[in-house]
Amino acid sequence: MINKDDYKQRILVLCNQGYQSSFAAANLVRIGLSNVTDVEGGMQGWLSDRLPVLPFEPSRIRALLVASGT
Repeated sequence: MINKDDYKQRILVLCNQGYQSSFAAANLVRIGLSNVTDVEGGMQGWLSDRLPVLPFEPSRIRALLVASGT
């Protein structure tokens, strides 16, 4: 569930190549979230630009969920 404070949060939407995330970002804007950014090129673009990537750690996901209250 989205609460009013969520509408202020910056949201980055990312998929593998940037196609599906563009639809997801548009839908988030459609429901009223205004601070939404689609990462152009997706993860493949991110990697080809040699931007930093951290290894997956389940504890980070849990920490984010706890911090967000979900």
